[in-house]
Amino acid sequence: MTITDIQTILSAGTYYLGLSVLDNFPLTGTLADGYTQTGNPGFTCAEGGLSGQFCDVSDALFATRTGNWAFTLDVAPAPEPAGIPVVLPVFLLAAARLRRRFPI
Repeated sequence: MTITDIQTILSAGTYYLGLSVLDNFPLTGTLADGYTQTGNPGFTCAEGGLSGQFCDVSDALFATRTGNWAFTLDVAPAPEPAGIPVVLPVFLLAAARLRRRFPI
C-alpha cells in the first residue's frame, strides 16, 4: 500500500482533484477530457495477465484490490476580518464623546 502525504498552502480559489490509478494518465491537461484507460476497467489486471476489475500494479503479484479510495482534506479556517473587535471600541468611544457633547 502506498500512502502519500502532501502538505501545501494554497491561495484562495477553486481547485480540482483528480484521482487515478498508476498507468492511467489524463488525455490532455484538462481532467474533463478523460484518461488514457477510460472505458477499460480491467486494464490493471490485464497488465499482469489476470482477470478482474482492479489489480495493484505496484505489487509484483498484481494483488486483486477494490477500487475504493480514501481521501482526507484538512482545511484550516481562514483568518477572520478585523470587523467587530476593531470597530466596536471605536464606535463606543465615538458614542461616549457624542454623549458628553450632547447630553440627553
